[in-house]
Amino acid sequence: MGRSISTHRNTYTTFYTQFECEDEYDSSYEWENFVDCIKEMLSNKYKSLSNADRWVGRENHVILENSVAEISISEYCGGVAICLAPRDTNNPLHEGWCGRIYKGFHELLNKHFQGYVKIGSMSNGEGVYQKVG
Repeated sequence: MGRSISTHRNTYTTFYTQFECEDEYDSSYEWENFVDCIKEMLSNKYKSLSNADRWVGRENHVILENSVAEISISEYCGGVAICLAPRDTNNPLHEGWCGRIYKGFHELLNKHFQGYVKIGSMSNGEGVYQKVG
């Protein structure tokens, strides 16, 4: 059975992109740089975010957080999901903060990375994505 890129269980929005590394020996180093770049961009724009290093499930690595939201990253076969999720889906303040930064979150990431939208899933679970723009 196929599968798709994992997303945060409470995701408010997800930015999909790709991670490519031509030299397999440099892939760990390149991945760390890729994640650091995302952390720096988002924390510079949203000053309340601070570094985090924990996991939601087995595949979603929370890299930034504040008191109301968290940003996680997941990768599968070069596809990457960067998720914005409220800490408490029952708290309107948490959902509201995610709603306020939604547009800027996507605009900032789109400036630096090719964005994709998930347009569906095949019957075997594999995701189908389309380039944005």
